[in-house]
Amino acid sequence: RHQKDFWLSVNKKALKSSSAYSFYTKLNILVHDSKQDLEGIFWDVFKDFGLLEQELQNVRWQDICERVNAYLDASNTLSDERKTLFRMLLKLSDLHQTHDRLCIDEYLNFEEVHLDTIAQIKKYLNLDTDEGLLLKLKLKTYEISCLVDRDLDQLWNASNKESKWDFSWRLATIAHARAVLNPTIQPSWSLSLENTKSFSFINMALGDIDNCLEGITEENSSFIKSYLSIGANIPDLMSFLHENSRVLKSPKILNEPQKLARDILKQQSWYGSPKKYEFSFGDERCSYDDLPPFLKRIKDHTWYLIYLETLSYFGFYSWNWDLETLGKISRLAQVNTCKNVRRDEHSYKVARWLRSLNSAQLSAWRSVSKTAGSLDQAKLIEDISIVIARLCVMFYPNHFQAIKSLQETQVDLNLIYGLERFILSSKYTEYREQKKVLNEVKVDLPLRSLSLLK
Repeated sequence: RHQKDFWLSVNKKALKSSSAYSFYTKLNILVHDSKQDLEGIFWDVFKDFGLLEQELQNVRWQDICERVNAYLDASNTLSDERKTLFRMLLKLSDLHQTHDRLCIDEYLNFEEVHLDTIAQIKKYLNLDTDEGLLLKLKLKTYEISCLVDRDLDQLWNASNKESKWDFSWRLATIAHARAVLNPTIQPSWSLSLENTKSFSFINMALGDIDNCLEGITEENSSFIKSYLSIGANIPDLMSFLHENSRVLKSPKILNEPQKLARDILKQQSWYGSPKKYEFSFGDERCSYDDLPPFLKRIKDHTWYLIYLETLSYFGFYSWNWDLETLGKISRLAQVNTCKNVRRDEHSYKVARWLRSLNSAQLSAWRSVSKTAGSLDQAKLIEDISIVIARLCVMFYPNHFQAIKSLQETQVDLNLIYGLERFILSSKYTEYREQKKVLNEVKVDLPLRSLSLLK
């Protein structure tokens, strides 16, 4: 109540309409309320200004921008991050005057972007004359929404003009998996490294998991990162606390895809040789070899078998993909290590399990225990399915087999789109550059200007 109105020079009683009064009220909220969605409300205010310009007593948008900038300079209540974004939006809102390419590049380098802001950039620039900017805008859009087939086609042309061959072939892979690839392009794709029969595995550290978290909520990202640090150890803990558990024997005979999948996983520094358990939860039994709830069938594709093995390795099955069960495990573990609880065999095993963890794992376990009960289970399981799929692509980059096997097993489309989004992401491109696995096969000259689609 005591905070002065931002727009001091306006006599609100003299405004010609309630809509003009509402505009200034919304403007004050935009400037003062740091809890609001800054980008969404900003573009609402900008749109309202365009509709009410005649009623706002000849006030120019540039006048508002100057006043906001002055307020930001003087404010000590807004965070530096919010001030930076606010100033960026003010510049972007005036693109029809400035065409400030530097400002656009700076915004597109942000970790997270807003669809309304992307829409404004597209509106004020002639994208037909700037293929590089088109590519960046499309990719940023794809990080927060799904690309339709015509978007793939636009990216194909832009990528070829920029000579980004590795990215072009990844686009062709997604088009082929969607069964929309131009038949004229398909033979060249078949000869490219995207369709090789033997993919070399890549040594990947679990620290690279950050590359897989784009589009995942902050809460779920934090949980998944912590969980992957400790998940492989949880089945052992569960076996101490669960009376109805037994160790499963590994099959002695594996088919060729199973052997290859196992060999590739064994080359990863973070992969161990886990014990395989079976647990019972009431009438249900779950084991290491069971399919997770979001998969309906098994396919003998190497990438898909790697995906299944990785999901099992991280122990999600041991708590039956149920956060309430995981919460009970953590509480039982805590009770069994309390000083005033009578010691038994279980208590000693739990204490030994805790002592076996390093400091990072112990911190991760505490984080998992603390947050397990506060997350949306359905959304978390969906995000886990996406992140592990991305993780598997990072060390076994058979993009076509990954997408196709998920399609054939009839998974939810969000999982497929989440994987496609990652395969085209700038972070994955940077990772491939770092690992020196970029596809350097050029797209044949006659194909570069063709439509990617049938």
